[in-house]
Amino acid sequence: MIVIFLNITHIATAASQKHIVIIETMPIKAIEIATDSFIKTLQENDYIEGKNLKVSLIKANGNREYATKALKAVLDKTQVDLVVSAATLASQVAYQLLQGRSIPQVFYTVADPVGAGLMASTDKPSGTFITGRLHTVDRHLKITSIVQLLQQQQKKAITFGIVHSSYPSSVGDVRLLNEVAEKIEGVSFVSRQINYRPVPKGLNAMLQASKTPIKDLEPEIDCWWEVTGPLGENSEFFQYRNKVSSKPSCFAITMDAVKAGALITLEPDSAAEGSESAQLALAIFNGADAGKLTVKPPEQFKMGVNISTALSMGITFPSMLIKLSGQHIYH
Repeated sequence: MIVIFLNITHIATAASQKHIVIIETMPIKAIEIATDSFIKTLQENDYIEGKNLKVSLIKANGNREYATKALKAVLDKTQVDLVVSAATLASQVAYQLLQGRSIPQVFYTVADPVGAGLMASTDKPSGTFITGRLHTVDRHLKITSIVQLLQQQQKKAITFGIVHSSYPSSVGDVRLLNEVAEKIEGVSFVSRQINYRPVPKGLNAMLQASKTPIKDLEPEIDCWWEVTGPLGENSEFFQYRNKVSSKPSCFAITMDAVKAGALITLEPDSAAEGSESAQLALAIFNGADAGKLTVKPPEQFKMGVNISTALSMGITFPSMLIKLSGQHIYH
């Protein structure tokens, strides 16, 4: 078991010293950016590693068993003031281990905390020891925005295809997309699920497992839709699917996918998400009850569009979308 301790020199007094554990589910860009921003925001607010802040970083590499053992070892060995969990798997592990302990939890890059069993509702604070930021943009907004674009092709009904893993946030995203689609006439999602394998080690196995469901869905769909999780947020899956399928990707999770040819993305700003999560941590350090702090989406998101893909599909982006995309316009 390897747990990485960062700058653990004790300089400040016991009263001012804070010890946080950050547990990251897997090495993907959204998580890494959010974590860097989280630590940077603490530093900007005078919590400095090696001075009055101790940070223990656990990289779970997508392995639930390892994440559980590593976090338990830290919790049992040292005093911890806050556990910060990045993405769903790490957040579930932390939530289970913190039951009965007087340690608050802050999560980020979690798309569906209700489906993950972290809280009963996102309409109000948890009422327990957990709070955080949602890693999602309103699904109704995403679907209707893309449907409006595709209707330029004079389509009366649009079917989106999804191939996803059994990773919790992916399953939750599919479920919530279907709930929204039921209320929008002429829109449907069809999906196939493959078994989740810990990332990065299990990525190649998941890519190979996705080949058959991609081919099975091809005749049924108009275009592909990505969901949160280890496949949707991995550029290798996007590239692999493009080799197997001739259907375009209408919605992507990452800006890298739009650069590579996906039509559009609306993604949470990971840096903003990390910074806003750090503000929750600061509030807790100042005596706030985590269970009374509101869980909500990041206040900032980024839009990206691919002009070449739009032209190949016979689509013209409205000027407002071009304006919102700013510098994230690709060919």
